[in-house]
Amino acid sequence: MIKKVITLIYALALLILMIYLPSNQLASANFELYTSPPKITVSSPLTDNAYNQSSIPITVSVQTTSHYMISGEQVAWMKYSLDGAPEVSLTVKTQVNSAIFGYDNFGSGILSNLSNGAHQLYIHGITKLSDQNQTINSFNVIICFCVGTLTPTIQMQSPQTKTYDSTIVQLQFKSDKTLSWASYSLDQNIVIATQNGASITNLSNGAHTLRVYGNDSSGKICASAEVSFNINGKKPPIVTIDQAAIAKTRPFLPSDFQGKTWWKLVFHVNELTSWTGYSLDGAGATSGENDTILMTYGTHTVIAYAKDDCGNIGASDPYTFVLGPGEAGSAYGSPSTTNTPKQTQQQLPASLFLVATVLAGALVGVGSVVYGSKRKQN
Repeated sequence: MIKKVITLIYALALLILMIYLPSNQLASANFELYTSPPKITVSSPLTDNAYNQSSIPITVSVQTTSHYMISGEQVAWMKYSLDGAPEVSLTVKTQVNSAIFGYDNFGSGILSNLSNGAHQLYIHGITKLSDQNQTINSFNVIICFCVGTLTPTIQMQSPQTKTYDSTIVQLQFKSDKTLSWASYSLDQNIVIATQNGASITNLSNGAHTLRVYGNDSSGKICASAEVSFNINGKKPPIVTIDQAAIAKTRPFLPSDFQGKTWWKLVFHVNELTSWTGYSLDGAGATSGENDTILMTYGTHTVIAYAKDDCGNIGASDPYTFVLGPGEAGSAYGSPSTTNTPKQTQQQLPASLFLVATVLAGALVGVGSVVYGSKRKQN
């Protein structure tokens, strides 16, 4: 009887741990791993690169993730087709990548006897679990490149070699032959399918290069000459420090702590950002937005920064303020070793309280059984 009760207690204790730990987060993370697509990188041939040799190696890397409690996802096969020719298999090798808890899958091959002009390389493949045949993910990529002397058969009309005062340029081109497919490569990045008259938007300030590729009705790959142009029209983000929100937040921060006080930075940006940060008292910019900072008493100056998706950086006006003791709130106790305000007490979850109550009852039962057993023996 005693053994059965003790076994029940162990089971209840395990249940408590499962409830108390953030198992929902773990389950979510596993699901994300399971559904994350492969990451494919082609290091040869490079997009929109010009080669002077007639043989070029194919080098492809595909990263796949491992899967919780089951075998890992690996590339089953990779194939390529050059200029619409029949597919050819690539040699695939796989090795463990412990940094990403997954695998690096390498595909290799060789393109031989390449003619001068533009070429289109189509690479695709599938992944599966190492002990199963079911397809998990598929992937593909198109690489356009040039070999030797290129005779442009597509004439670029826009953009032209000049500086534009806008972040949007119109793509205009014409071809001697009807094109069944067209795409462009901006700054030697992956080709993007396009139509004549399309708009290229959200261009960053600075120099850019662009080339148009096409496929005529006979299946021949053609291309334009590369055009270089500049953009000087993207304004940096407008960053504003919210002094009113900062003052309103002060009474609700943790109490002063060891001769220092808590201060919350609040600022706003007028557009989407790829990075935000701030500098305090002339120090280098620190990544962060609306951070709560533990600071000494006295006078301080802060500047907030933001970077947009095009790489332009905006800065707020400097904001100088004075911090004194006793200004922060007293609803919270002294913070712990981290610089993030947290309540010092945590309420016991209702589900955990219920299980703890059952466990306590079981412990009382064990005590009664043991006590009764001893009384019988006496």
